[in-house]
Amino acid sequence: MDTVGSGRPVHTSKNKRCLNLNMIFFRRSTNRWFAIITCLLLFAGCAGPDHGKPPSGQEGAVQIINQLGRNSNPNLAYKANLQMLKQLAACPQEAVKILVNEIKPVNIVKLDNPSNNAKLNADAHHVLWCFRALYYLTGHTILAESSYKFTDSELDHNRSGLIIAGGKYAFFVEWMSRGTVYFAPEDAQAAIIQKWKMWAEQNVASYHFPENVNFNNWYFGGPE
Repeated sequence: MDTVGSGRPVHTSKNKRCLNLNMIFFRRSTNRWFAIITCLLLFAGCAGPDHGKPPSGQEGAVQIINQLGRNSNPNLAYKANLQMLKQLAACPQEAVKILVNEIKPVNIVKLDNPSNNAKLNADAHHVLWCFRALYYLTGHTILAESSYKFTDSELDHNRSGLIIAGGKYAFFVEWMSRGTVYFAPEDAQAAIIQKWKMWAEQNVASYHFPENVNFNNWYFGGPE
């Protein structure tokens, strides 16, 4: 770059070539860094939060339990709920105390029946997974009696798996080959919930929580 008498710079051909090369290098460097930063941001967005991180105390357990059974995508629901159960296993005492206050009777017979009220059905999914969480964490099942009398059709075609000898019922049972979930009569549901509250109050502080509970025992419900 040269100057004239006024001190103003004058661009020669050589200086212009240098300037052009510098501009090209600057653009390429800028584009390269832009691409790198964009990739890093995209990676961070795709990675998302660490769902494997255990909950932090009671507040963390409450947040996880509130989400149980809430995934509306059936293809993702099992995986998401199982991951949450694994997280709760990091603080089983706190989780059980919260779960026994979260479970409640469901006013439906068959889960996802087209005739079900949509809200009741959604709530039943949540309660179902709360019970699965209790089974998963404790390896313990509680049954109760009912005054309800099943018809032969009900026993033969849908709810027979709820019943054991002596007329006691599990809260729910899943018909394994069809993936259909049925719930116990409401009086049995209420009795089972009350028994879980008493069990937790008397046992949770000193209970030896198992590390691995058989899948069939915690997932499908029914009697032990």
